[in-house]
Amino acid sequence: MPSNPSDSPLILYGSETGTARDCAENFVETLRLCNLHPRLFSFDDFVFDDLSSEKVILFVVATSGQGQMPSNMRKGWRQMLSKNLPTNFFANTHFAIAALGDSSYVEYNFAGKKLYRRILSLCGKEIIKLALCDDQHPNGMDEGFENFKRDCIKELCQMKDIFPSIEPLDENKQLPPKYVIRYLDEINDGEIEEMEMNENKIISGSERDFVKMRVMKNERVTHIDHFQDTRLITFENLTEDYNPGDVAQIQPENFEDIIQMVLDALNISDDELDRPFHLEKSDSYVLLPPKYILTYPTTLRICLKKLFDINSIPTRAFFQSLSRISTNEMEKERLKELGNYNSFDDFIDYVRLPRRSIAEVLRDFPSTSKEIPLERLFDIFPCIRPRSFSIASSRAMHPQSLQILVARVEYNRKNMRTKRIGLCSNFMAKLSEGDEVIIRIQEGTMDFERPGLTKVCICTGTGIAPFRSLIAESHSKQDSDPIVLFFGCRGKTKDFYFNEEWPNFANCIVQTAFSRDQDKKVYVHHVMQDNIHLLGRLIKQNRVAFYVAGSSGQMPKDVRAALKSIIEASGIAEDGKQFVSEMELKRLLQFETWF
Repeated sequence: MPSNPSDSPLILYGSETGTARDCAENFVETLRLCNLHPRLFSFDDFVFDDLSSEKVILFVVATSGQGQMPSNMRKGWRQMLSKNLPTNFFANTHFAIAALGDSSYVEYNFAGKKLYRRILSLCGKEIIKLALCDDQHPNGMDEGFENFKRDCIKELCQMKDIFPSIEPLDENKQLPPKYVIRYLDEINDGEIEEMEMNENKIISGSERDFVKMRVMKNERVTHIDHFQDTRLITFENLTEDYNPGDVAQIQPENFEDIIQMVLDALNISDDELDRPFHLEKSDSYVLLPPKYILTYPTTLRICLKKLFDINSIPTRAFFQSLSRISTNEMEKERLKELGNYNSFDDFIDYVRLPRRSIAEVLRDFPSTSKEIPLERLFDIFPCIRPRSFSIASSRAMHPQSLQILVARVEYNRKNMRTKRIGLCSNFMAKLSEGDEVIIRIQEGTMDFERPGLTKVCICTGTGIAPFRSLIAESHSKQDSDPIVLFFGCRGKTKDFYFNEEWPNFANCIVQTAFSRDQDKKVYVHHVMQDNIHLLGRLIKQNRVAFYVAGSSGQMPKDVRAALKSIIEASGIAEDGKQFVSEMELKRLLQFETWF
């Protein structure tokens, strides 16, 4: 903690996949450019009772699932909802909230909105209005978050009574690196022991949840001549419990070709690449890389493989960081342009549309790349974050294993010589029997605990995963509640997942939509309309809960429209759209969708 606490605003984040943590760390760096020394914690890692004594708290909060708080702020949120909390708990606290979300979801930024209302009800004083950062914006979540930072800093600069040493934002200022690299051959045994103690005592609760699982089987489940390569991957699972709808978070690693691209761009010798070191924090606010990814001593080769997300799409902050390092005038000017938040079209054309990776950017700026000090790599490269997949197996039917259904992501982009690839899906597709993978099981967002109701499950593609888990579990436990499955894919012989299993489940009716097996395309919402009498009767009798899973975009909209039409045609309500909205609020209609 800095010697002068008046220069130390508190930043708390709630993050499920790491996005909010990344944004919070970025905010810390920005505030340091204003001569402040923020403290950074996950919401649950800060002592809750101490919040009321904080003069300024800045929150960065993602929304998990269907409007839920992220897992690393649920404990603190429960405490904040306590009826025993004084109504003036935040009377001495100024606050601001950046809510991170996706407006394609009905529960858009619910977590941030709920937190905002609760703090106001406890007499908190807002610095700026709640900032809603939308991933659907053409420039992504960056747009809203950058506006939040700038608006917030503008107001903080007016609070000289709290922050007497604050200065206007200076984006040209170069801060010290977050970490000092301490090479193993240059430090004595006593220092190593002290470093290891410090590294071990700061592991957060969420990091302890990660375990290693061994691959038992990796099989392709789409036809060999089908364009989509989808894998059913089976892991040995002897210890971790899970329920239908739960999620497995997978920690991927980089491939050798993209690592080599970065090595070709950087000025790193083989000796430096494999020289063991520890990381030492340069300031108390700094968070060490997650322990489940990186253990010490480590090497740059390990960091390039396991830690640095060099396949990701760079942010404007990435270009700003490179511009401060560059001494090549032409490259420096171009980097400044790409890092300028007023240069919208340029950034879209160079980065967003082609989905250009960090590794490819380094290749495009050869002079600057060779100037990057090794310690700066930890400042400019984001961490690889775990990716979430619905568990496809049932603990009751598959007691010592865990299965995940993964569609390999690979596509072309105009003006790019090589295909764009999804890091995690391709990492998993290449796994072999015996390989170990870092996994964390998270509670799912779908509430299947609705006894007495017929469950209508509507899905496309790999969205079948949570419903296969549910149906297998219900069958194994001889659950009497019926399940109706509407499943859409391209072809009966191409990508009809688990087609041999469905006849074995007596409690399940399966309705299929094979969109490419006939001249006229048929989708799941068409098959729903074909079953208007069944669905209308169930809705009218209040005996049904709907669950929808698959890619976001048109499919969820078509399902909502089909339900609206069925409700109105069945005489259930004149305003079917309003009725569907009420079903969602009651969680009788739940969505789990993704890009």
